[in-house]
Amino acid sequence: MQTNQITKLALKLAGIYLLSQTILSIPSVVLGLKMFNQNREEMGSSFIAYLISFILLALFGILLVIKNKPELEQKETNSTDLLSVGIIVSGLIIFASAIGELPMLISGAIFTMKNSNYLGDLSAGNIVNIAMQLLGNLIQLTLGGLLFFKTKYFVKLIK
Repeated sequence: MQTNQITKLALKLAGIYLLSQTILSIPSVVLGLKMFNQNREEMGSSFIAYLISFILLALFGILLVIKNKPELEQKETNSTDLLSVGIIVSGLIIFASAIGELPMLISGAIFTMKNSNYLGDLSAGNIVNIAMQLLGNLIQLTLGGLLFFKTKYFVKLIK
């Protein structure tokens, strides 16, 4: 199996992971729809942001699954190929786990910013907490992307 085919397989598996994360989020979307109909003023923008990011996550997962069709074949591999495959797969795992949490963090940030006037002194702590979670998630997304796209650099660095 060539490295390109392994990358396609890893991308397909990342798409399947993202689709499974969206399937697990369906009850939250249904509950949000029920609450959105009752409390439009309080939940409006945060639920819409969650719904948009949920739809984008599902579309990105479907796109990864459909576009990547690896051709699996037997081939002798050397240690450099195995190392690069490991880095590619670890980068995708890091990226996919971070992108799965992104819709909830975005909707939480929008809800906290919109309703900060009701929370008083506690809102500053909530805003800092949400900002730190978003920053950590963005760092995780960046690290996963770097591991995936700069695999050759990391293989040279390790060897």
